[in-house]
Amino acid sequence: MVLKLLLEEKSKIKNVIIDVDVTLKSEHKSEGTFLKFLPYFYESHAIREHFKELNEFNSLYYIPFYRYLKFEQKLVLEKCSFMH
Repeated sequence: MVLKLLLEEKSKIKNVIIDVDVTLKSEHKSEGTFLKFLPYFYESHAIREHFKELNEFNSLYYIPFYRYLKFEQKLVLEKCSFMH
């Protein structure tokens, strides 16, 4: 996801280091990672495309404030910690 955001911003990338973590081998997306990017759904095409396969994508994207109602305080705390 971070690489997609860098490419979206047309950042010049010289090297890419890939960290393979077997604990991340899962068919389910991590809620913690998802919540870090959710506040920027409307600002980034890369974020929308990355999470497009979610069952609730249409609700999260098209229903105003649905994402805040669903994730309540988790989302507010994640946005604050991500920005600092």
